[in-house]
Amino acid sequence: AIEIELISADEYSQTIDIGIAMAEKNFLAYEWQGEPLPVLHGFPVRGVFPDMAGRFWVKWLIRIEVH
Repeated sequence: AIEIELISADEYSQTIDIGIAMAEKNFLAYEWQGEPLPVLHGFPVRGVFPDMAGRFWVKWLIRIEVH
């Protein structure tokens, strides 16, 4: 694999290099302060990449494809 594609419920997607995606500081968020992630913040799951622009933080994540 060389990259992943994060696909949201509204069909927005972003492709991220596999090495970057697997960095320890990056993660998939499904909770916020011990509660399910609010819809406004990306329920059910949101990709979080602290060193990348906000456009890579895909909200409403429903599928991840590995290419």
